[in-house]
Amino acid sequence: MANKSNLRPASFRGIPFKIKRATTRVGRRIVTHEFPLKDIPYTEDLGRGAREYTLEAHVIGEGHEDLRDRLIQAIENNKEPGILMHPIFGAVRVSPGPIEHVFDNEAGNIEYFNLTFLEAGENKYPSSILDTSGQIVQAATLLKAVLKSAFDETFSLKRQPGFVVNSAQMTNSNLTSQLEKAAEIAPSDPNIKAAFLAGISQLASNSLLSNVSAYSTQVQTSITQIQRLYADPAIGFLAYQKLSAFGDDFLPIPETSPNRRIEKRNRDLQVALVKRHALMGMALTASQMTFASYDDAVAIRDRLAQKLDTELDQVGSTDDDETFSALADLKAAMVLDITERAANLARIKNIFPAEPMPALVMAYEIYGGIEQTEEIRSRNKVRNPNFMPAGKGVQVLIP
Repeated sequence: MANKSNLRPASFRGIPFKIKRATTRVGRRIVTHEFPLKDIPYTEDLGRGAREYTLEAHVIGEGHEDLRDRLIQAIENNKEPGILMHPIFGAVRVSPGPIEHVFDNEAGNIEYFNLTFLEAGENKYPSSILDTSGQIVQAATLLKAVLKSAFDETFSLKRQPGFVVNSAQMTNSNLTSQLEKAAEIAPSDPNIKAAFLAGISQLASNSLLSNVSAYSTQVQTSITQIQRLYADPAIGFLAYQKLSAFGDDFLPIPETSPNRRIEKRNRDLQVALVKRHALMGMALTASQMTFASYDDAVAIRDRLAQKLDTELDQVGSTDDDETFSALADLKAAMVLDITERAANLARIKNIFPAEPMPALVMAYEIYGGIEQTEEIRSRNKVRNPNFMPAGKGVQVLIP
């Protein structure tokens, strides 16, 4: 008998339901050949058969009507395979077959389903699900090492005139100023914020600039710690996005002499170190974000992909193949992660009410329940939920 404490909550496309009994049909695809005038048949194995999952399910309690309607819509309105969270086998990519919905007039606050799902591809058990966020971490770790190596090998202030040193110090001061602003608005754990500010103090002294390896390490550490300042990764994402524009407003350095060219090279290296770590931070925080809809997820994915493409174009104009490859790997891992997680999310649809109506009425007409009232109000930034505007598009989520 299965241990109930080990069973996973069942759902399809993120819509939960309760399970009474789960039946799984497994086996091999066997064809038996019987030949004329032969007493012994020949049995041919054509490989493993597709698994078929049959679930005796129900939705129960307050709001069960909404779950009923969403489950039916998720099965009927999407021809692509979806993720079934099976109580025993975990996440399985399936295509829904016929379902039976049973309404018992004598039963209150409960409705029943007989659900059938056919295996649509490789089973994705919790122990072997493609770890897309882990791939981002791996790509970021490699990129971090590549960026440090590229900086340490080229940046130098040794035996440089004062204006070259001052230029590097000014660039560093701009960085510490931006990092301090990030800490000012972060409702963080006091110990985390104290450690973050201590690192910024070391950078602000400019003494680390004479030790290239120590300087690049501290820049990396300070930028990486930004994601720890914010409990909400979406806010951390915005902080990194702001930092990714570092240096965009700097005045160009005229390359009128060898020393000016060294000044420009050093500043370009400092800017690239910051911007590329900020892009890395955007990818890492995006992998931790929870998206309300497919459209929200894709918007973040495309925004970050565009920024990474811009940086790849910049690196592509040089002969730094290692950095180009590491950045490209980070982009590929980020796109895969968000695309995979977005696949089964609800889509945003614009509806156009003929007349003003309360968000509660709109929610009931769309979903058959009122649970999405606040989501509709907040998504459309309406102050008074009793007057959803007419004649203009109102965004709602459709499973």
